[in-house]
Amino acid sequence: MTSTTTRSYTAYNFLRWVMAGLVAANHGRDMLFLNSTEVPNLSLPWRAIYFLTGFGHTAVVVFFVLSGFFVGGKLLEPGGLEPERLRQYYLDRFCRIYIVLVPALLLTAMLDNVGATFAPIYETTGWSSSWAMPLSHSNTVINFLASLTNLTMVFGGTFGSDGPLWSLAYEWLIYLLAPLLFLGSGILAPRNLSPAFFARVAVVLALIVFVPGLAGLFGIWLLGMVARWSQDRGILGKGNLAWTAAVAGLFLGVMVLDRFNRIGLWGDEVLGLSCAVLCALPALQRINFAKRVNDELAGFSYSLYVTHFPIILFCLGLLQSQGKMLTRLQPSLSAGLLYAGVLAVAVGTAYLFSLVTEANTNRVRRIIRSRVALLMGTLGPGRQAS
Repeated sequence: MTSTTTRSYTAYNFLRWVMAGLVAANHGRDMLFLNSTEVPNLSLPWRAIYFLTGFGHTAVVVFFVLSGFFVGGKLLEPGGLEPERLRQYYLDRFCRIYIVLVPALLLTAMLDNVGATFAPIYETTGWSSSWAMPLSHSNTVINFLASLTNLTMVFGGTFGSDGPLWSLAYEWLIYLLAPLLFLGSGILAPRNLSPAFFARVAVVLALIVFVPGLAGLFGIWLLGMVARWSQDRGILGKGNLAWTAAVAGLFLGVMVLDRFNRIGLWGDEVLGLSCAVLCALPALQRINFAKRVNDELAGFSYSLYVTHFPIILFCLGLLQSQGKMLTRLQPSLSAGLLYAGVLAVAVGTAYLFSLVTEANTNRVRRIIRSRVALLMGTLGPGRQAS
């Protein structure tokens, strides 16, 4: 098995922040500019910009593979399914998600409700594919509760302008369900199959069947977990950088094909598989380029993902209040500079937001773990809850 002491996650962190950036760039371009089909004689540089900023959905697929690799990988560690480790797993997932989600919902509520007082874009219908319905349709208590509980696929919808929260709800549900598939199965740890195991699997399968979209995303997440399992056991051998570069090229090619819907019904799954194969290569963990930069940028990728859209929308609202951006723009140099500025504001705000949220994840985890340990000690043998 690969030693965890020699691992470098620089390449994986590079993927994390690039994918978050692609989602933000995709939404920003969609909100600011006309569609390419609406622009006659689009110049070659602008064709390139439209192409590069069109990978929002494919980036989300890659997120799920990376999540399976890192989070599912926790379950693969020795003793990962033991009661104490599972309790730590769920506490860690709760802290990771909610230390950012709750402030993000509050930020969204503030920006949306302030922006709606002076900018017509908030109540515009069909502004773009990313902003098709007016704010009044999503700025509801039900949607806030659905987003807060990560149940947007069951009731309500995403809150306010923060549409990207849809994928977070699926990720949270997968976090909760993944251990149930393996606990007591004998796959990751020796166990005898029991009625409780089959009951847990039945619950997971029922949710996969009845929750729209869960089957595909769960499968893609599991591909990331298989990649981690494969890497830990050296299934693909030691590998070399030339082979890794070839697989990376294949992955990029599949991204392009999926971006243009050329693979067909199983495009996301094929993309997930190609990404999983890349992540499984042992040589990838030996790549250590610009480690500090990649680690820093990946460190607020989650914050960028869940805050960028309300920030972009608020920026457009401010422009409208100044008599600009009354409609989406034709590509031009000045429009391009405006686009770059809006993205810079979104990225910069997300970074500052992360300093008081995402950057404190480990600290909050330690506090909650100590409190839970104290509580468990109080309710341990010989003690009873009052």
